[in-house]
Amino acid sequence: MIYTSSNGYMFTLLNKDAEIGIRLPKEKVAKFMEDYNTGPYYSNGAKMRDYVLVPESLWAN
Repeated sequence: MIYTSSNGYMFTLLNKDAEIGIRLPKEKVAKFMEDYNTGPYYSNGAKMRDYVLVPESLWAN
């Protein structure tokens, strides 16, 4: 699994479906999903708590 981390905490993940998930503070998850019309992030069929799916439209930014 490809990921980025800081001080042992993972912040972004790339799953086997080539989807990127980002870990956000709990109070920012709902706003991110609303602003970018996305949903929760799943890896290997499991919903990843506090992670949201990064839409492809943001990949180039």
